[in-house]
Amino acid sequence: MIDADASNVQEVEGSADMPVIHIEMWTGRTYAQKKELAKAITDAVVKITNTSPEATIVIFDDVPKENWAQAGVLSSET
Repeated sequence: MIDADASNVQEVEGSADMPVIHIEMWTGRTYAQKKELAKAITDAVVKITNTSPEATIVIFDDVPKENWAQAGVLSSET
């Protein structure tokens, strides 16, 4: 599962607006998968928001299934 919030834009002194995209997903994705996802997200954000790759930040937050619940049930129990 992925929860991406591209609406978080921060102003950094001396630079253009800097989109920060937080990706929360279950633990288990490989380095290669995260690398590919970071590139795809960065490319889309640059194209859509007219910013630069250098100003675009992608943060991955790996969440263990025992720390994630949906409909009142821990994902580790499904």
